[in-house]
Amino acid sequence: MKTIKPILAAGCFAMGLAGTAGAADIVHQSFGSVGFTTARISTNESNFLKLPNEWAKTYGSYNKSLAVPPQIAEMVRLRVSQMNQCDYCSVFHTKDALETGLVPPKVYSIATWRSSGLFSKKERAALGYAEALSSLDGEAIQGAYENLEAVGFTVIEKEELTNITILMDVWARVFLAQGKTSHNVTPAPKPEAAEKAAQKPGK
Repeated sequence: MKTIKPILAAGCFAMGLAGTAGAADIVHQSFGSVGFTTARISTNESNFLKLPNEWAKTYGSYNKSLAVPPQIAEMVRLRVSQMNQCDYCSVFHTKDALETGLVPPKVYSIATWRSSGLFSKKERAALGYAEALSSLDGEAIQGAYENLEAVGFTVIEKEELTNITILMDVWARVFLAQGKTSHNVTPAPKPEAAEKAAQKPGK
C-alpha cells in the first residue's frame, strides 16, 4: 500500500487556516483553502469513532486544562502526525500549533528538532519521548523516559504525554483507513463577479 506523504506549504498556513467544526467532530474539520476527500471508509455504522473521540476529549487539542503546556502538547501531536505520515493530522496540528502562539519557523522545524537550536530542553525531551514511543523503539524508550524526569516533567505530565502520543497514533490509523487526502479548495465566486460574468455578451 502506498502511503500518502503530507506536503505542507508554509505560506499556506501563514495565511491562517481556521478550523470551524466543533471539538466533537474531529474527523470533519475545515481548514480554509485546504479540503479533504475520503477514498475508503466513509461510514461509521459500528460507531468505531466513538472511542477515539472520547479519548480526544481528555487528551486532544480541545482540552485546554492539561498539565502539559499547550505548545509542547501541540509539538508532540504534530511530530507524531509527521512520523505516521498522516496528511489530515499534519494539517490539523500545524494549524493548532500556530494557534498556541508558536512562531512559524519553530512549527516548520518540528521534523528537524534534533538539529535545530530553536527548542528548549523540555521540548526536546517531550519530542524524543514521543518519537521513541510512537516508533515502538524498545531501545530508546528507557532513556527517553528518564530524560523526561531529568528536565522536570511531573508524573501527571508524563502520563499525559504518553496518552497524547498514543492517541495520535490511533487517529493516524483511523484516517489512513478512511483514506483522507488533502486538496486545494476552489473558492466560490463572489456574487457580484458571477453577475458580471452572466452579463457578458454571448452568455
